[in-house]
Amino acid sequence: MPIFQKDISYRERFSIYIAFQFFLIIVNFLFYKYPQNGVYFYYTILLTPLIELFLFGFVFKNGNSVLKSFKSIYGFILFLSVLVFWAYAIFVVEVNISLTEITYLMEIIYFPVFVEQFNFSVIGVEIGSALLRRGTAAFLSVIFYGLYYFVILINDARGFPGIYFWFFILDSVGVGVIYIFLYTVSKTIWVSMSLEISLLMSVIFIPPLPAAFFYTFVPS
Repeated sequence: MPIFQKDISYRERFSIYIAFQFFLIIVNFLFYKYPQNGVYFYYTILLTPLIELFLFGFVFKNGNSVLKSFKSIYGFILFLSVLVFWAYAIFVVEVNISLTEITYLMEIIYFPVFVEQFNFSVIGVEIGSALLRRGTAAFLSVIFYGLYYFVILINDARGFPGIYFWFFILDSVGVGVIYIFLYTVSKTIWVSMSLEISLLMSVIFIPPLPAAFFYTFVPS
């Protein structure tokens, strides 16, 4: 086994974890900064959690905590139940069903839901706990999650005038606290994924709110 289960120190593993967090934040910044080349940054974001899963789950030693986050039977049943619920809502409750809504449900399962929850919840808490207390690692993950969405404000501050600027920050940090707290308590990715899917799918069914208020709550 020449590469799998490579023995590196906790400090080295933690340093790689920090590098991945900043890398994802920077790539997300570039995605909004250069929309004309956004497709390249988009696919980079999609690949990042797969690389993290390979490294922290299979290459480095003590990756059991990362892989274990997928092994909860009850969490997986919850996740499937949530998918069935929203599929039912689309096909039965929604009268004017369109291909767009079906595609939307399928797409968000991986991005942003899996991408965000695996990086900021699983990797953030489990790998961050290598050198920090679990609670401290969770707090640090919330900061990274907030920065991940703060790049939207940096690139388009005029789109969030006055109090809406602070609403956006409050939402991104607040929902990050909820997602990461759920993972920290449940120790399974399926719970926080189920919540994020539900928040994203509810957009289809909630009556339109004043636009300037609604788009402020993009992260949730």
